[in-house]
Amino acid sequence: MTALFQNIGKRAKISYLVVFSLLCLSFSSLMAQEYGFIHITDGTGTNSVGTTWTNVGAGNANDFVESTSSTYWSYSNNVLTAANNPAVEGNYCIKYSLSFNAVATVWYMGISIDGADPVEPVFTRSISNDRKDTGNMSGILMVSITQGQTVEMVVKSSLAASDFTPVYAQLSVCPAAQNPENLYSGMHIHTTTTYTNLGIAFAKLTGFTSIPESNGWTFGTSDLIANEGSDGLYYMSYSVSFTGGGTPTAPGLFTFELVKNDVNGSTNIMTARSTNETDIGNVSAGGLVSITAGDIISLEGKASNSTYDPSIVKATISMFKMGDTAPNANGGMVITSDQTVTIGAQNTWTTVGDYTIHGANLWGLSSNIFTINSTNAYGYYYLEFSTSLSTTNTVGDVVELGVFVGNSLNSHLTVKRRLSSNTDVGAVCGIGLFKVDGPDSTITLKINNTTSSNDLTIKKSMVGFSQIRYVSSDTPLPITLSDFTAKQTGSGVKLDWQTASETNNAKFLIYRDGEVIASIDGGGTTSEPNYYTIIDNYIVPGKTYTYVLADVSFSNEEVKHVEKVVTITINEGRVIKDYNIGYAYPNPFNPSTVIPVNLSTEARVIVNVFDLAGNRVLNMYEGTIDEGSHELHIDGRNLSTGIYLVHFNIEGISTIRKISLMK
Repeated sequence: MTALFQNIGKRAKISYLVVFSLLCLSFSSLMAQEYGFIHITDGTGTNSVGTTWTNVGAGNANDFVESTSSTYWSYSNNVLTAANNPAVEGNYCIKYSLSFNAVATVWYMGISIDGADPVEPVFTRSISNDRKDTGNMSGILMVSITQGQTVEMVVKSSLAASDFTPVYAQLSVCPAAQNPENLYSGMHIHTTTTYTNLGIAFAKLTGFTSIPESNGWTFGTSDLIANEGSDGLYYMSYSVSFTGGGTPTAPGLFTFELVKNDVNGSTNIMTARSTNETDIGNVSAGGLVSITAGDIISLEGKASNSTYDPSIVKATISMFKMGDTAPNANGGMVITSDQTVTIGAQNTWTTVGDYTIHGANLWGLSSNIFTINSTNAYGYYYLEFSTSLSTTNTVGDVVELGVFVGNSLNSHLTVKRRLSSNTDVGAVCGIGLFKVDGPDSTITLKINNTTSSNDLTIKKSMVGFSQIRYVSSDTPLPITLSDFTAKQTGSGVKLDWQTASETNNAKFLIYRDGEVIASIDGGGTTSEPNYYTIIDNYIVPGKTYTYVLADVSFSNEEVKHVEKVVTITINEGRVIKDYNIGYAYPNPFNPSTVIPVNLSTEARVIVNVFDLAGNRVLNMYEGTIDEGSHELHIDGRNLSTGIYLVHFNIEGISTIRKISLMK
């Protein structure tokens, strides 16, 4: 590998675009390979579906395709079948999603076991016009499976002989058991993000920020990158609430796809929905994805017209590695018949009810609130909720559903949906990760009518959550953080922090606006206080930055200290721009990439490259560089696929740039 600085002229800044995901649960100990995943992608065949239950892929519709083979499940004729083997028996989570074109009526979707009528809850959605708009609905189901039983996705309508075309569909049968590596991650959008002229070709959607619940993955530029040692089979999912384009009588069609390594069709986790510029729709999907170190996961979107400017209101992508260790704690609750939610006032969160319990371990349900029964329930969880609902308001309402952990709304477990009238039945699905670390970490699903005080009706609802990582209540944290501050200096932002103690602390990571910008060695194990300082010199006058400190143990477990987030706005009159280090392009790269460096004066520069374990893999450059614009050329032909950190030291000030080599 070689490094070369070249003097250059000015270069145009490159920008990127992204969107988001959804998952699956299991409430028992399951062996590895007990899973199945089938899908329909870009379906065009049309069936005549009536008031009897019909397989989604049957008749003239496109057949399902098997994506993931399994030891204990086989696929044939749009049906998954459990093996005649005692090892297959147990409780399963079945996650399903359907994007479809249909005539104006109410549609029902569910899961049939052994050809019987679907198990409740059966989710509903209305198509309220004659344009055959594309709609989406999703659901989850916890069910006990015995040898030889079949699983299939079925649909019916409220009218006889109704046209129905499945465009995208996913059916996953899988465990959500803990895995020894404790690997999981996610990202979300919780502030409305608009995409001007999205285009008719898939484009990466930006605006995502990282979430605290992450291990084994690195948050990049609105994407998630698998670290070394994070290989394996993952369940990945997304949920998106968005406004679209066009008019109520001619809405635009919007398609979303979870993408691996920027390759369309790499996961087959796709959804579509017709949504106009005043509507708020919700889509969700999930499936199984095989991951190796360095893989990059993002969400892409496209529109049926290049002039549309859709906006994402809420979005979440979540993932966790499949395992074979039984979850220590879980819970589920359902509503299977109409329940009225009395809304006392507009923009007031109200508890959804009346739920009945649908299995639980180490949790109890009382008055629609789950509470912890044991400290063994502490740890990290995946949760999903699916709900069909309507309003009493004749002109419609915009409603929001969200999960409260304790007394606080979890921002990446929220969705929005516009109900067009009192005859509209809307379907929403939300997913996400959260942490339980005390007896006050209750779980409640609440609803908020953002436009009126009209009552709402919950027609069907399911909430399920499962522990994906146990964290002991008496396990010491890697560090005890006393203080973390940010102060503007003449050359940038000076970050200072103090630890009262450290346990197996390998290093610190500094996040700025969700992206890692620096890494510094930790103190290992010590009961003595330590003091740390680093300067972020790549700042822009007038801009506001948010910094988060994280520590990483020697076993590569990361803890973000979100309780001590610092935010600072740069004073334009005090910034001294001695140098500017740009970002690598292309990134990811193979075999070479370039990082621009601009110096206002001659400076001494030292550049090293480190892997994510903190090992220096190359001393790239050490010397004096003249004033002006330069390029650092990096040749990765002698390096392995993976994520690397390029460390710049310019006149004693450090800056980190992250690069991803993909061969």
